[in-house]
Amino acid sequence: MRLLLLSAALVLIVSFPQWGNAGAGHNLSGWAWSSTIGWVSFNSTNTGGTDYGVSVAANGRMSGHAWSPNIGWISFNSSDLGGCPSGACSAEFNKQTGTVTGWARALAGTGPSVQTGDWGGWIQLSGNSYAVSAANCEWQGEAWGGGPSLSNGVIGWLSFKGSGYGVIGTGDACVQGSGTDLTAGGITPTGAIAGQSTTLSGTVTNIGGAVASASDTYFLLKNSGGKTVYSTTVNIPAIQPGAGDTRSFSYTFPAEGTYQAQVCGDWYGTVVETNEANNCGPLTAISVTSVVNANGVTCSVSNTSANLGGSVTYTASPSGAAGSPYTWLAPDGATGFGSAGTVTRTFSAAGNYGMQVTASGANLPGVCPVVSVAACTGTRTVDITAVPARVRPGSSTTLSWTAAGINTSCVITGPGISQTIPAASCTVPAGSSPTGTINTQSTYRISCDNGAITDSVIVNVIPEFEEF
Repeated sequence: MRLLLLSAALVLIVSFPQWGNAGAGHNLSGWAWSSTIGWVSFNSTNTGGTDYGVSVAANGRMSGHAWSPNIGWISFNSSDLGGCPSGACSAEFNKQTGTVTGWARALAGTGPSVQTGDWGGWIQLSGNSYAVSAANCEWQGEAWGGGPSLSNGVIGWLSFKGSGYGVIGTGDACVQGSGTDLTAGGITPTGAIAGQSTTLSGTVTNIGGAVASASDTYFLLKNSGGKTVYSTTVNIPAIQPGAGDTRSFSYTFPAEGTYQAQVCGDWYGTVVETNEANNCGPLTAISVTSVVNANGVTCSVSNTSANLGGSVTYTASPSGAAGSPYTWLAPDGATGFGSAGTVTRTFSAAGNYGMQVTASGANLPGVCPVVSVAACTGTRTVDITAVPARVRPGSSTTLSWTAAGINTSCVITGPGISQTIPAASCTVPAGSSPTGTINTQSTYRISCDNGAITDSVIVNVIPEFEEF
């Protein structure tokens, strides 16, 4: 029956008109793959000829047509999807979660019995054990085309990402927050001596998922009366996702008092961001005194550079009972350092990190040297395998994975497993884990650096046969 349906589809496509708008105007492109029907193009820029493509609107509604040389047009238009086999019919993309729901339809496979087990051209974009989704702008996962049973189908599994191919989105076809977003922290140090030059520092961090182009960092300093006494801008280079850029300026405070300082990113608005309202850090109070207290505190650090997952040791002076208990303050908000004179900090994200330490009775905190944590360089690589890849119903398999060039962590997901593995020195250690019981075809994934790179493996279920 499967071969007959496919043959009928090949005959029917000859009569279909050449639908579609200009391919370059659609925000999905690239290829999907089915082992049954082969390549499916999502944009005419892939193939030339007739203009066509698939789009995601601002409200998440999908529309347009993909093209298969073997079965013809695959429609994402709501007008073609009425009467779908189950659930909501329209193809929808959630820009907050990256999930894709609803149906598409191969128009060559339409027929009168779509609810009774016939193929009907239906392609389900998410089900109980499979789904199409997006990580940033890369679409991935599998859709199912071929009826209610996972053991047969005309199109079968339609994969949106694999080795050397994939479906890519732009604009509204990307997960929200995957763009650039510059924000700033507080100013360090928070104490100074009147009449002495003090170096003040602030960090601008890119918390978005895309590279922020070169921009200008702005510093502002106000006196105790609220009057601006100093301001400057500093040009900074591009900032990678998750990384920061620390800049400094020097100022000699003329008198005692409480001053306020602030740092802002992208001062002239040259960077297009997903959030333009969070560029400035808080106004930081700076206490200016006339003398150094005898119980002043200094700080040293074991190393001013570190890799992701690496550690450095901070040491306060004077040490021991002369200065304890100590209070450690990280301008980026990190806590849990205790009150000892020596503390260790491990870094899980790239950037420049400051630290201060003070003690009871001290006028001024000790400002520790800034530690620079480098992002991983080179190409990210991930791999996940399952042994065996075909199991009988009720059995399990063992997953194995490797990952390199990883900045933060990797997440292993799938039926029976959900595991997060942090990276250390840009590498996620090779590991393995058994799955739970498998009764249907199952997809297992490794997703690293918040979905920046992924891989997946499908475990198939061997059908049970009965003699007759």
